[in-house]
Amino acid sequence: MFQEQLVDQKMPVPYKQLEDLFQRVHLVALQYIQNNAVLDTKHSVEKDVQSFMEMLWVKRKSENEQHIIKYCEASLDALQLKITLIDGIQAQSYEVVGGHKKFKHDLERVGQQYTLELKDKGYADREAAIIWSTFMQTLGEAEMKIIQLDESLTEEEKKREKEENKQEMQRMVHTIEEQNKQLLEEQRESYEAQQKEIENKRDEQDREHQEKMTQLLQKLAELETDVNESLFLKQRILLLEDEDKERRREEQLREEEQRRRDENERKRDEDMREWRKDEKQRFERTQKDTRDMMQSIQLKSDEKDEELRRLKEDKERKKKRKEKSGIFWKSYAWIWG
Repeated sequence: MFQEQLVDQKMPVPYKQLEDLFQRVHLVALQYIQNNAVLDTKHSVEKDVQSFMEMLWVKRKSENEQHIIKYCEASLDALQLKITLIDGIQAQSYEVVGGHKKFKHDLERVGQQYTLELKDKGYADREAAIIWSTFMQTLGEAEMKIIQLDESLTEEEKKREKEENKQEMQRMVHTIEEQNKQLLEEQRESYEAQQKEIENKRDEQDREHQEKMTQLLQKLAELETDVNESLFLKQRILLLEDEDKERRREEQLREEEQRRRDENERKRDEDMREWRKDEKQRFERTQKDTRDMMQSIQLKSDEKDEELRRLKEDKERKKKRKEKSGIFWKSYAWIWG
């Protein structure tokens, strides 16, 4: 059942839905082992099954995350509003007076449609935000150019828009980081609660085992005169003591298994920190590219302004020469007229 419901689960699927499925089939599978593995007094079979399911869960969860990213990317690329936006950028349709306002409006519509479509499929904001953040970063250079060329904005307004865009990107990256932290915390709490429930059931079985052993000792004391019965009970007690020793050994193995799982969690946390580091570096590269692009645009704009100023001065000089020439010929005609 576990194999059929988790391993064969078609991906992608929203993380919460996949986690609920895992917890459900995980507990059902362990319950089945507890009820049917009658000779598993040391819980060895149960622990082996649990370890297998948890390792498989980590693998399938990681695979699902990659599928979700690809699905979100494909969903965004398929939006007609997004296609229209990109076509408008490539055609320089936004590089006009009032172009930035229209660009922001069209971009907002793309974001609303993208978020709504994924939410309808059950995906959380965290799952949708990764691709949206990447998409926003790719638009950074184009938006800076649109702002610079929008003559309806004053220099102060352009500066403010650029700063707001920078802050928005920082907020987006921070939000993703916080959502990932929250998810890891929820996973930890869920895992600990599930482990506590499993441990409680094991402790209950151990108590029942100890009670049986205590009853046998009492019965042995009562039947000391019956040699055969006493011998049988002593053998039974030795067997139970051996089982206790084996259970302690299994407990050590379980602690080692827990350390291994902790190590896996630590590695996953390191991978997550590495991903955040890569995201930060990519964001910083985008910011640097944006600054370089803005400096280039500003330089070209200054050169253009300088050229316009020279043309204007040349035009003024020609106009003045023309006016002086007209006055001269008028004076000449008056003298000789």
